[in-house]
Amino acid sequence: MDKYWEIKKALPNKENEKVINEYLLSLKNESRKQTTLITYRCLLQSIFMDVERLYTSLTSDDIQEMLTKNKNDKNEKTLKNHLNILSFFYNYCVDKGYMEQSPILENRVTINYWELKKPLPNDENQKVINEFLLSLKRANRTKREIIKYRGFLQLFFKGKVNSYSSVTSNDIQKWLTEHQKNWKKMTIYIYIHYLRSFYNFCLEKGFIDKNPILFLWEKEDKYWEVTMPLLNKVNQERINEYLLSLYVVNYSRHTISGYRYVLQSFFKDRKELFTSIASGDIQHWLAQLQKMKKERTTMFYINALTSFYRFCVEEGYLEKTPMKKRWFPRLPKPVPKYLNKEEVAKVRKQSEKELLRNRVLVEFLITSGCRIGEVYLLNRADVDLENRIAMVVGKGKKIRQVHFSVKCALLLERYLETRKDENPALFVTIEGKPRRLSINWMYRIINRMGSSSGLSSALHPHRFRHTFATDLIGKGAELSFLADELGHANLQTTQIYANLPEKKIITLYRRYMG
Repeated sequence: MDKYWEIKKALPNKENEKVINEYLLSLKNESRKQTTLITYRCLLQSIFMDVERLYTSLTSDDIQEMLTKNKNDKNEKTLKNHLNILSFFYNYCVDKGYMEQSPILENRVTINYWELKKPLPNDENQKVINEFLLSLKRANRTKREIIKYRGFLQLFFKGKVNSYSSVTSNDIQKWLTEHQKNWKKMTIYIYIHYLRSFYNFCLEKGFIDKNPILFLWEKEDKYWEVTMPLLNKVNQERINEYLLSLYVVNYSRHTISGYRYVLQSFFKDRKELFTSIASGDIQHWLAQLQKMKKERTTMFYINALTSFYRFCVEEGYLEKTPMKKRWFPRLPKPVPKYLNKEEVAKVRKQSEKELLRNRVLVEFLITSGCRIGEVYLLNRADVDLENRIAMVVGKGKKIRQVHFSVKCALLLERYLETRKDENPALFVTIEGKPRRLSINWMYRIINRMGSSSGLSSALHPHRFRHTFATDLIGKGAELSFLADELGHANLQTTQIYANLPEKKIITLYRRYMG
């Protein structure tokens, strides 16, 4: 079958050819006309026919030069059409996460309905709001809904000279109070929702540390408290006391919120005091739960209840916990999803085609065994290139030393030499004013690199950590040493790496058995 949407002549850069064909296929899957696809194909083929560089490395000036190389053969309208088609291609690459920003973003002649229509006093505000609105489009929100978000954010930020990140909850409350006489109560709720969504996006991206839009204006969002009224108020007090103890000893927000949900679910309709609930009642509730939940979810519920009752015993509210060890389901031992040597080589080879920052990120993850959240928090001052040591903040806000390879140190040195900004973060964005590179972007970079490397399964940052640990165990490292490197408080957590990889077992068998 004639694949009319594919490039007919080989391009100098095979990666360019691959991505263009992928883009053209996506248009075909959207049921675009054959004539349109052939037009797009011919233009992209002619533009990239003499380009040896990777499409992600081309700048706005490069593209302008490519389009106007034979300007005498093209009128102004033709040039605009060509620019539009190229812009659509680059927008596709941005949407897929292959690059962070289109090189012709500012030169587009088409008007995107999701972008602000009037300039704001602060350029940074305008850029981040447009990025947020684009994320709504990518999430398949309706055009009408996005335009409503756009209109409100334009209204709220139109007179603000200061950065969005400096806006406080008091500023927002004051602004809403000034305008509330012109709006209905429901309209105010909707506008608060719009603003909260915008700041949640900024929080997820790592642009801010805290959302200024609080769910309760009168007090802070105390995620460690049960806010849903329980039938027994004493139960609620003890649960909140327990959750506060987790918060004080630096349990993660994710864990505390999960335990709060479990305890809330268990106690919400119980009139009896927590001290009076029998083991049989708890077991019956868990048995009903098992019919609806997976084994690992049930295990989490049991862990939450066990931890709560252990706290009650330690505090003297109970003499003995009603939880039984035999209730814990027998789960299969987890097998770490690590990369073998061939897969690591593929990823490293692909990283050489990437931005230097991305290559350094991959090398640091492979050779240090860090969690992605630890890498996100790293500052330049935390890294000692001479001794190849970095100080990271792990779970429970515990600080530990990690080590990295000579190759990683050399790449880091090269990367830091290219940095002209004063941002303290180790990894930053490359467009506009440098900001700390968010965890979300790191995930996208790693995932895309895995796809481009031709790996059989998805690549995520934690696979590098498993690879690091498995490799050390395979080389004879002791579990205690590995636990220190990984930041495991409990040696049992490290025990999952004790099983040698299959390839190592085969090597040992052949060595001893022939």
